[in-house]
Amino acid sequence: MGLLQLKKFDILHRDIKPGNVLVRKRNPENFQIVLAVFGIAGKYTEQSEYFYGTAYYKTPEIFDETADVVDDRSDVWSTGIIVLEKMYGLDKKGHPSLNATLKETNGTQTGRRK
Repeated sequence: MGLLQLKKFDILHRDIKPGNVLVRKRNPENFQIVLAVFGIAGKYTEQSEYFYGTAYYKTPEIFDETADVVDDRSDVWSTGIIVLEKMYGLDKKGHPSLNATLKETNGTQTGRRK
């Protein structure tokens, strides 16, 4: 299942990270990228007072208690982080802790919500 299929059904994956992205390789020129591990996936309208997922891959709005409903753009953000990591050869070991992530994203807006 991919982001477009999730959007069609108003579902958030909520934990897109490299470990939940699989590559199916049928031959050297034919492969498919799929999302896996839907344990915390849910509808946009299902808000929770609990934090789910991996902090490093979350949008800044996730940490803002005053933010509106989080939607599919959150999953797109997470996917973008993965793409940038792969493009620049970044290593998972360099990820900041949850506290460092919260401190860095506190008050940051992605420009999509006002």
